[in-house]
Amino acid sequence: METMMASTMITTVPAVTKPQSRRRSQQNEAVSTTPFVPRRNNRGMLTKAWLAMYNCMNALGWWFVLIRIAVLYLSAEGSVLGLYRLENTLQTVGHVVFALQGLVLLDLVHAALGLWGDHPTHTLAERIMCKVGHRSEVFVSVVMAAPLMPHSGLFGLLFFSWGLADIFRFPYYVTQSYGVTPRWLKWMRYSMFIIQWPIQLVAELLFVGVASCLQFLTYGVFCYAWIGLALQIRHIVIFGSGYKALLTARRVNTTTMVSCSR
Repeated sequence: METMMASTMITTVPAVTKPQSRRRSQQNEAVSTTPFVPRRNNRGMLTKAWLAMYNCMNALGWWFVLIRIAVLYLSAEGSVLGLYRLENTLQTVGHVVFALQGLVLLDLVHAALGLWGDHPTHTLAERIMCKVGHRSEVFVSVVMAAPLMPHSGLFGLLFFSWGLADIFRFPYYVTQSYGVTPRWLKWMRYSMFIIQWPIQLVAELLFVGVASCLQFLTYGVFCYAWIGLALQIRHIVIFGSGYKALLTARRVNTTTMVSCSR
């Protein structure tokens, strides 16, 4: 019986292994002849250096804005709850924020050149709206309001809410370019929104609301204020679902850190 089984094994093994070996050799030939398609982590050195420098400029700029706003607030006198402590925000850091907003428009070029790479869940249009579009649409209200309320403390609250997101977002992008993201930075990147997004929602709503009223009084009913208000209503409507989606993304990304050595 054992001899029959052994002979059966001897006669059947070549029949199984030969097609497998043939398929493996064909796959190896196919791999060797298939052109290499670079992925996100296979960017050229110059591209990585440029993206790192670009994100560093944004990170340093927003750290400067946030620190200057903090100093402005702490050095002012009066009630700690008064926004008038930030009434000189536009004069102090306005030029830097305007420059940073102009700089971030380069992301449109980066996206068009395919430097962002693929994303498993979001389309390119969604990512452009998230990274560039949302703040740009609010920034129109900032430009419109600057000559109408130059000493409003709402500028300070608005810029502060934006800075909370970007002081960790852009350093995270820098480290992602080289695949060396520290665990603490990844955690901050996916956790800051928990307090930052509600603050931003309130700050933008207050700012656009006041700015829109001033636009109506100054320019009449035919002005950008209607668009700004409509966009703010949209942001309020989608806040709940968007916040839940970010909580899910945070849970996924922070959980993978346990098995990731980055």
